[in-house]
Amino acid sequence: MAEEYAVRLAKFPDRVSAIVGKTFAECGDDHTITDDDALSLIRDLILDLDPSLIERNKRKKLVRR
Repeated sequence: MAEEYAVRLAKFPDRVSAIVGKTFAECGDDHTITDDDALSLIRDLILDLDPSLIERNKRKKLVRR
């Protein structure tokens, strides 16, 4: 199970990047998925990785770097 989690975690940035790369935010009018759909897909990836992750972090303050 730990090995499977490690593989999913290692693939996570590439999957998120592939999603973001198809959005209006990245491609403008040439986008193939909407930003809202992309957010839903990313949320699904997070929940697949760890169902408690969003709940545990939703109250944290964000600092833009």
